[in-house]
Amino acid sequence: MCLFFQNGSRNSAKLVLDDAKTLEEQGVEDEAMITVRAAEQYAASPESSFLRQSIAKNGTSSYYYAHANEKALPAEHRYVYGGEPAKLESSEAAVEAERPAIAIKTYSWSDEGDFV
Repeated sequence: MCLFFQNGSRNSAKLVLDDAKTLEEQGVEDEAMITVRAAEQYAASPESSFLRQSIAKNGTSSYYYAHANEKALPAEHRYVYGGEPAKLESSEAAVEAERPAIAIKTYSWSDEGDFV
């Protein structure tokens, strides 16, 4: 069996818990998700994941390129607090259309290019 912890959102990295270190030393935060896996389900290191391999192999052409420089999100940016929502403005007058709307009943589509 192997224990993993995950701070913050479900998209953050799952890291292996080391029995020789305290939770504080390993950076486990309050409300972290702890998971247990059998030895045969042991997770690969983040560097050996398919996502990282694809980025290493394909560089900026990788499908996963947007994830190349991900940084851990600080706790103060994970949640936004600010009280009740505030109404920005109120419009009492009904908006009248200058001209009545006319439905388009017939139309066509044309494209002269090689690709759409």
